[in-house]
Amino acid sequence: MKPQMIEKITDLYCANNHNLEPYMIVFNLKLQQKDRILCTKCMDEYDNINKMITFKKAQQLIEENQTKCLELLENSIEPNIKQVELLQKHLDSLKSYLNQELDSLIENTKEWIKSFNQIRQLHKEYSFLKELDKLIQNEKIQVIDESSFNNQIIKINQALSVKINSKLQQFVNFNEQKQCSYVLNNILNGGQGTNFDVYSEQSSIVQKICSNPTEISYQIENNAEFQSEVQQIEYYVYEDLQNFVNLLYSLKAVKEHFKEYPYHPMTVLCRNKVILQLNLSNAIHFDLMSQYQNNLRQVLLKEKENAKNIINQFKLLLGDEYLQHIDYYISNSLNEKLSVKNLILETLDESNSQNNYQNFNLFGQAQDAQKILSHWIKSKTYNSNIFDSFIFKAICYKYTTEIKLISNFPASSFNPKNK
Repeated sequence: MKPQMIEKITDLYCANNHNLEPYMIVFNLKLQQKDRILCTKCMDEYDNINKMITFKKAQQLIEENQTKCLELLENSIEPNIKQVELLQKHLDSLKSYLNQELDSLIENTKEWIKSFNQIRQLHKEYSFLKELDKLIQNEKIQVIDESSFNNQIIKINQALSVKINSKLQQFVNFNEQKQCSYVLNNILNGGQGTNFDVYSEQSSIVQKICSNPTEISYQIENNAEFQSEVQQIEYYVYEDLQNFVNLLYSLKAVKEHFKEYPYHPMTVLCRNKVILQLNLSNAIHFDLMSQYQNNLRQVLLKEKENAKNIINQFKLLLGDEYLQHIDYYISNSLNEKLSVKNLILETLDESNSQNNYQNFNLFGQAQDAQKILSHWIKSKTYNSNIFDSFIFKAICYKYTTEIKLISNFPASSFNPKNK
């Protein structure tokens, strides 16, 4: 960058209007600016004794000084410009990423609608001859079985809700994300969700307790101790449910990783972790049912019922392979009448696992029950009681398991004896 003089050379002609190029500069601050500039004709008439330099020399000195100033300025500004340009580049990348993510979400919704249209088309077409056979056999129009296409709709809703919600989490600070999550929640609940304001601020204590809010007094609603107990109940119920679901998804990841080695020690270990969690859940819920009475018991039963609705939605996602675990969890943890039960752990064949014990601590044994309860007692808060929150955390837990499996149990380390 070069310095540029604002004035034209004609603006620097002498004050005597000789219309000649400037020749000398007089170093005298008492003179007016124009009077300090002399042309050759002015020099012939000038008789004062003052320090002078040629105009070209003055111009050279000024430009040298301006050049140094610009160099210093450039050294200061250029690094900042480079950083801002880097920021601009990252913002462009972020913009591109966000646009891609939002476009992807929109494509997911189009895929969702397309799946519904495919179901429509499937049930729209029929064979008159086949239907005639059915009519003749039954001599009347058959009662329409809604379960077949309802199950298809539920599967589509769950699969696409999971896909969309996992991407929506990165926009959690935007109100529009909350509105999207609200709509997803309504879809998963069969369109029976609350209004958006209630969803955002959470239901009141009365709504959580029973369907008839007149049964609970205003004093109870606003009692701090009562509300604290409600929060503790929520935490016990939903944190336990989340732990159970996480372990199912972790087991799913392990089974997929060792699908060629079904008797691998890690598979047995992860099944045992699920069994330990089932035993722990049974003990926790048995204690809860023994501890709470009256209004708080109604709160507990209401949250258990909601937990049932959530865990039942996982049946379709996980499939028949995990149905036994889920049904056991419902029967021995979420039902109103419970008794203490303990499932027996599977025997781990140590002869096939000596080389793998060093990696077992990666997943750890099931946590000590007292440590878990101690953690809950310190926190006593839980804010996620909708399906999409549970499935998102479970999938994240599964991804974490998969990463650890790939890192610690690469295909080359598999022992053929475990097949």
